[in-house]
Amino acid sequence: MYRTACIFLLHFLLSCGSEFADNQTENVVRDDQDKIVSGEVKKYFVTGKLEAVFNFTNYKLDGPARKYYDDGTTLRSELNYKDGKLEGMQKRYYESGALYKEEPYVDGERHGLVKKYRENGRLMTEVSYKMGQPGTILKEYLTDGSLKTRYPKIVVEEINTLDKNGEYLMRISMSDQSTDVKYYFGELDEEYFNDDLVEQRAVFDGVLELKAILQPGEMLRQDLNIVARMPTRLNNAYITTHRIRLDISR
Repeated sequence: MYRTACIFLLHFLLSCGSEFADNQTENVVRDDQDKIVSGEVKKYFVTGKLEAVFNFTNYKLDGPARKYYDDGTTLRSELNYKDGKLEGMQKRYYESGALYKEEPYVDGERHGLVKKYRENGRLMTEVSYKMGQPGTILKEYLTDGSLKTRYPKIVVEEINTLDKNGEYLMRISMSDQSTDVKYYFGELDEEYFNDDLVEQRAVFDGVLELKAILQPGEMLRQDLNIVARMPTRLNNAYITTHRIRLDISR
C-alpha cells in the first residue's frame, strides 16, 4: 500500500505539472508540455502548510523527499529515490516525532531488515525481506519488550477411505483456527516467499481441502511442501511451512 501510494504520487506529479506552478521553487525545469524535468517541487495542503518536498532529475523522482503532517513542520517520512524508485533507508515517524519504521529498499523493492518501533522507542517488529518478498525471519516484541514466541502451525488431517469408496481427503488448517490465511505449494527461495509458489484456491474459513479419487490398483506418491502465509496482529507477514510425504494406494 505504501509503495503504491508513492507510485501514484509520482504519476500525479508528472501528469499535472501546471497544478504545482504556485508551489515549486525557482530551480524547477519543465519541458514544452509543462512536465517537470528536474528541480525541487513543493506540495502544500489546502491550508497552505507544507505537505511534501520532492526532487526530480530527468522526469523522475531522484534524491531525498520529505512528507509532513498537517502542521507542515512535523516530519511524517524521509524517503530517498534513485531514477524514480525508492532506494536506501526509508524512515517514517509518529506525529509525536518518534521513529515508527525503518525500511531498506533496493531498486524500488524492500530488501533487508524492516524494523518498526513503538512510540516509546521500544522495538516492535523485525521482518526480513528479499527484493520485495517477506521471509520466515520474523520477530515481534510484546509491550514489555519481551520476544513473542507463540505462533500457529500448519495442521494436516488425513481422511483415508480408499478401501471403502476410493477417496482420500486431506484437510489443511492452522493450529489457532485462523481464517485469514493463504496456502501455497512449492519451495521457498532461501526462506523467502516467491512468485513460483502456487496458491491453493479451495479454502473455506481458513481450511484447505484436497481430495483424490483412486481407481483399484492406482497409487499416489508425492512430496508436498505446504506454505502458509497470514498477517499477524501487528500486520506483518507470518510465513510457515510443513512438508509431508504422500504414499497412498488402492
